[in-house]
Amino acid sequence: MRRRPALASLPVTRLPFLEALRGIAALYVVLGHICTLADPRRLLGMTDHAPIWLQTVMRPFAFGHLAVAAFIVISGYCLQLSLFSRADGTIGNLGNFYRRRALRILPAYYACLAFSLIVCVTVTGAHPELSRFLPVNTGTVLSHLFMVHNFSEEWMYKLNGVLWSIAIEAQLYVLFPLLVLSFTRFGRWTTLAGASGLALVAMKFVPHAPKLYPWFLALFVLGMLAAHLAYRPSLKLGSRPILGWIAFLGGAAATVWSVTHGDVLAWGDAAIAVTVAALCFVLTTSEQGALISLVSRPKLVALGGFSYSLYLMHHPILQVVYGLRPTGITGETAIFFYLLAAGLPVVLFGTWLFSLYFERPFMPQRAVTRHELHPGLVPIRLPLKTYHPSRLELAARREAEPAVA
Repeated sequence: MRRRPALASLPVTRLPFLEALRGIAALYVVLGHICTLADPRRLLGMTDHAPIWLQTVMRPFAFGHLAVAAFIVISGYCLQLSLFSRADGTIGNLGNFYRRRALRILPAYYACLAFSLIVCVTVTGAHPELSRFLPVNTGTVLSHLFMVHNFSEEWMYKLNGVLWSIAIEAQLYVLFPLLVLSFTRFGRWTTLAGASGLALVAMKFVPHAPKLYPWFLALFVLGMLAAHLAYRPSLKLGSRPILGWIAFLGGAAATVWSVTHGDVLAWGDAAIAVTVAALCFVLTTSEQGALISLVSRPKLVALGGFSYSLYLMHHPILQVVYGLRPTGITGETAIFFYLLAAGLPVVLFGTWLFSLYFERPFMPQRAVTRHELHPGLVPIRLPLKTYHPSRLELAARREAEPAVA
C-alpha cells in the first residue's frame, strides 16, 4: 500500500493576534463585571435599578460567558498549534506536557485563590449585595483547591466568580492527550462529533449539567480542529481562507441573533466558538492585511501577555475598589463611573504586576531545534498560507512520492 510520508514542520511561527484576542476577551469580562458591580442587584437576579440610559450602555457587556467560550476555543487552538512544532503533531512526553501545563496555570491560580479568600473575609462579607461569592467554608475552599468546584452549583461561583472556568480548562488539559490520540486514530471531524455528542448527552441526562458548561469540551475540540485545518490542510482543498470567512460571518450572525433573542446559553457559546475558531483560521492562513494588523496591535498584544492574570484577579480587585469607595459615591451611575475611572486602572496595573511574579516566571520559552525533528523528514514552512496547488500539481506530487510498505 502506498502511503504519503509524514511531513515535519519548523517551529510554529508566533501569532501575535492570538494574544490580542485573549486580551480583548479578558478586558470584555472586566468591563462586564464593572457593570454588575455598578448595579449589584443583577448579581442577585433582581431587576435592574439603574437609569434606562445606563442599562443601555451596560447591556452589551452582559454576555461574559461568550468571552469565556472564546478563551476555551483559543486555548484548544494554541495547544494543538504548539504540537505542530513536532514532526508528527503529537505529544512527545506526557509527563513534560502535564508539568508545563501545571506550571502555566497553577502558581497564578493558587496565588489568586489565596488573595480571593482574604478579600472574601475582609471585604465581601461586609456587603450583602456580594453574598453570591460566600460562604467561605470547607466545601468551597477544598473544591477550589482541587479544582472541582465546577461540578456543583453550590461551589461554582464562590470565592471568586471567574475561577469556575479555570477548573474546566484544567480538566480539558487532562483530557487533551486523549483528544490528540482521537484526532490521530479517528479523524478530526469524528472527534468533534464525538465531543459534541458527549456534551449533548450530559446536558440531556445529567442533572444540572446545562448550568455546568459540558459543551466546553466540544468548543475546545473545535479550536483544535481549526488549528489542524490551518496547519494540516486537506491535500485536495488546500488552505482556503474563503471557507473560514464564510464560517466566521455565519458564526457572527448566529451570535448576534443569540444575544438579541435570549437564546439558550449553550447555543450562544457554540455560535461565538464557530466565530472565533474561524477567525483564528482566517488570520493564520491569510496574507498580512488590515484585519491582521488591527488585531495584532502592540497594545492589544501586550494586554494579552497578562490576560490570564487579568482574568483571574480582576474580580477580587474590583471588590476591594468597590468596598473602599468614598461614602459620597452612591447610586448606580456614580459607582459605574467610579469603577471605570478608578477601578479599571487599578485592575490593569495590579494584574500586570501580579503577572510579573506569578505568571511570567512560569512561562518557559523554548524553540524546537532542527535536530529534534524526526530523521529523514523534510521540514516545510507551515501554515501553507494562501498557496493552493492545483489538482494536477497535487496528482503529480502524489505520483512522485515513494511507496511506503
